[in-house]
Amino acid sequence: MLSCILVLIIFISGCVSEPDRGSYEFSFEDELLKELHETFEEEIQKTSLSEDKLLLEEEPLKISLNKDKPSETIIATVRDIIDGDTIDVDIKATDAETKESKDLPEYASTHHARVRMLGINTPEKSPKGEILCSDVEIFKVDKVFADLSRDSLLYLNDKNITLRIDPENAQDNYGRILALVEHDGENICLKQIKDGLACAYYREDNKYVDKELYSSETMIAKEAGVGMWSVPKSIMTENIMVFINIDSIPSNAKLFIDGTAVRHNTPSNEKELDDVIYLLTPGEHIFKATKSGMEGEVSVIVVEGQNPDIMIILEPIIEDEPVVQDNVCVQEWNCSNW
Repeated sequence: MLSCILVLIIFISGCVSEPDRGSYEFSFEDELLKELHETFEEEIQKTSLSEDKLLLEEEPLKISLNKDKPSETIIATVRDIIDGDTIDVDIKATDAETKESKDLPEYASTHHARVRMLGINTPEKSPKGEILCSDVEIFKVDKVFADLSRDSLLYLNDKNITLRIDPENAQDNYGRILALVEHDGENICLKQIKDGLACAYYREDNKYVDKELYSSETMIAKEAGVGMWSVPKSIMTENIMVFINIDSIPSNAKLFIDGTAVRHNTPSNEKELDDVIYLLTPGEHIFKATKSGMEGEVSVIVVEGQNPDIMIILEPIIEDEPVVQDNVCVQEWNCSNW
């Protein structure tokens, strides 16, 4: 449009000679030139306004992670635990350094921002039951560890955490924020590895991930048989079958196997305990049950195949008498009973 008007102005100007222009005050050509000049100026102004409007419309699309001076340390509140390496946080967050309010990108109309914890991978509830690590070949792991890995993060719900974000690698293709997650100064990503609920896993370089440390802690947990590394390969591939029935008097009591709380009350058999059957390796185990101020436990040798029924007798919990010296209670933990 502008180029066409400019060509017309040049053409008409060239056609009007100086003598002709001086013979009368306003000729047809003069009026046309004037109108073309005014139209030209109006078009320039419209174009300028359109560009400004476009810039204004694009500005809100910029999230705090992509500004010229991005925030690398964000304080956010946890709202949901998705799995052992993924959490949801409030969109409204705070820059830890400037204390300014920051809006994090919403994830898939959830009204939350989703955070993928850096440098780790945790068990998934996939049919194959496999986990991909950077330093260990793909192996099968019992799907119960997917629950354990997620449950280990539940204490973070409604807590403030610190997200350390590398501006060069701030989000993945799914729109999740990539961050090292800290709570009370503790690296939660590394904690998952140390607890045997995650392994080191790297896709792209990130300045907040210490690959050497993560890989080292993964191998330490594996060698120590911690968490998911504790399950023998024969158990993970279900080569060993254990048949067992556990009950208590009274029944419907909370059940523990070697100190680990299971999801089923008494009575329970191997089918109901399928999600924790990996705990029942051949050998000695402690079975404990608790209910309404009562508890009981038994030590049993579990064998491959059919096992005798296990019965746990619950008795009232008897608290120790407080120690009193010179009419003064010296056991603070038990003085309420004195």
